[in-house]
Amino acid sequence: MNLSDLLSDKLKDQLKETIGNQPMDIGQSSEDDENDIRSELERQALSRKDEVNADFLFRDGDREDDLVEVTVVDGYPAPVSITFEQLAISEENYEKLLSNLEIIALDKNRKKVEAACEQVEQFGEDAVEVIFREADLFDLGQPELKATVTRLVGRLTRRSLKGRETLLGILKGSNVEQYLKIAIMAAGEIRMLESIPDILKHARSRETMEPAFEALMNMRSSRSVMPMVEIITNLDATDTQLLDFMRRVSRRFDVFTADNVQPIFEIYMNCEMAHVRALLGNIVNAFGNDAVPYLLEVLHKTEVPDKQVKACITLGRMQTPYTTNALLEALDKFPTKQYAIVKGLSYTRDKRVADVLCKVLQTNEEMKVIRECIRAIGFSGNANHIAVLSEFSNDRDFRIYLDATAAMTGLGDSKAFEKFVEILTTGSPEEQTAIQTSLISSLNTRQLVQLASRILSLPDNQAISIVTALRKPDRLPNEIGSIIQEKLRQNSSTPLRLEIYRLIGKHANQGSELLPQSVLYDAFDQETIPRVKQEIASILDKMRSVIVSPGQRRRS
Repeated sequence: MNLSDLLSDKLKDQLKETIGNQPMDIGQSSEDDENDIRSELERQALSRKDEVNADFLFRDGDREDDLVEVTVVDGYPAPVSITFEQLAISEENYEKLLSNLEIIALDKNRKKVEAACEQVEQFGEDAVEVIFREADLFDLGQPELKATVTRLVGRLTRRSLKGRETLLGILKGSNVEQYLKIAIMAAGEIRMLESIPDILKHARSRETMEPAFEALMNMRSSRSVMPMVEIITNLDATDTQLLDFMRRVSRRFDVFTADNVQPIFEIYMNCEMAHVRALLGNIVNAFGNDAVPYLLEVLHKTEVPDKQVKACITLGRMQTPYTTNALLEALDKFPTKQYAIVKGLSYTRDKRVADVLCKVLQTNEEMKVIRECIRAIGFSGNANHIAVLSEFSNDRDFRIYLDATAAMTGLGDSKAFEKFVEILTTGSPEEQTAIQTSLISSLNTRQLVQLASRILSLPDNQAISIVTALRKPDRLPNEIGSIIQEKLRQNSSTPLRLEIYRLIGKHANQGSELLPQSVLYDAFDQETIPRVKQEIASILDKMRSVIVSPGQRRRS
């Protein structure tokens, strides 16, 4: 046994002493705990410096170009091997570790998996390199397994200088995707702040963007906020799976400090891409009450209409009594800004809003304010407000009747619903476009299903208007999937089939998936018209399906 092995054994024993009975959830460590860990890492670094010359850290067989120099503790750089071809562990212990890793990767019995994790932990930091050597065992597409591996590597590296150096070495020098994902997730689990620059680098790659963002969110460091926002502003509008992931992430930015609200809001203001603008709006909204003072200041001081509107919408989307009251107070205080304020109130879904807006309808003659009042009442009112809206249901000025019909439909008026369907399917191109692009949002989940079911009885040239409208919402009820599948079985016209394929593609690989993507693959095989096959191929390309497979493990 060489000096490197002796050192490894000593550090392994220290690691066992320090992590012995700690809980598995290590993501929320206290500041005192973090300071204690930092002191422990410094002691390990000092011990290594005193006992071992750096030359001994180069294992037999390691080439200099296989090593990456990293610094976890200031003043103590170390070379790290990232190939894992030579391990500081006996063959016997390697086989024991491998056996337990196979249980973790493949066994469905949770108790057996937990027992295997405990066995792996007995080997301390030496287990880390074996885990990476056998990384292809783990199907990281399985959420439970992904979490298990993350926690396991986190426990092994949290108080281990050598383990942290391995993670940092991989992040700095490896191009093996599986290594990178595990290292990123573990670094986030233990809040390894020194890894932030490297994780941000990997956050720019599509293959590692999702684990990188998760890790950065776990670290809660403000220095990562604006780089993350910059990455979000460059997202591909056709990558539906990634956008769905980012929607979830964007609602969690409250883990960061509120001093980020102003610069993010300014980027939001100047963004012209709808899919990015929605995410930036979510981010500002996520700060909740902490963002309210700045947003109210924007409303009070700016005379830029678009900026007023975005500030009010963000306030409205918070849907708290505090923000609703702030907007209602502003309605009287700033009469020249009523359009923006009413637009914000339409997002509150607060039942108090409808009665106030009915009074505004009686006093305001500005057409765009009237339109926004009608839409807002449709979102926040009840059946008692239908009579007020019906007064505008025949108003042809600026097509206000369309807004009134949609709002009454949203409040449950059956006659208005029939008129809504009639306009959508047989109205003028301008009327159909108005419903398809914005007024479809007036319908609730049940009404969307009712609307979709009409395509089964309508002629194709009318049904296509409904399917086009259904492409507007970001989420649709699952029941619509079976409806459009049934319509495909009716030997529908080519234009209608194409529109249905586009609808399926929009929601594929998301929580709002209507039908499995296999429907599109089958359609590609069955369709004979070149133009249709070409369109389906384009839809499949845009879906960018990401499927992680376990792969083949590598053995020594």
